[in-house]
Amino acid sequence: DTRIGRLTNLLELYCYGNKVTGVIPTEIGELTKLQILTLAENKLEGKIPNSIRNMGNLKTFSVHNNDPNTGSHTGPLPKFDRHPFLNEIYLDGNAFSGPI
Repeated sequence: DTRIGRLTNLLELYCYGNKVTGVIPTEIGELTKLQILTLAENKLEGKIPNSIRNMGNLKTFSVHNNDPNTGSHTGPLPKFDRHPFLNEIYLDGNAFSGPI
């Protein structure tokens, strides 16, 4: 059970370099006002949830350098076609596949 989806007025979420483990929860997509999402330099793994597409106010999306020895993001990226304000994407240091 994740409670991140309850933070519906959150504008910026910085979890940089905190050794956070696991996957990004689907409920993150409920943060529709979020403008900056930084989950870089952690130990996250798995696919980026498609619910990210609901976050139409994102300006910065950063998931770079999640430790490939203990986990890293994999699979295809979700489409960023609903993000008119997005101007920074940091994806390096992962194992994504498919088109951007």
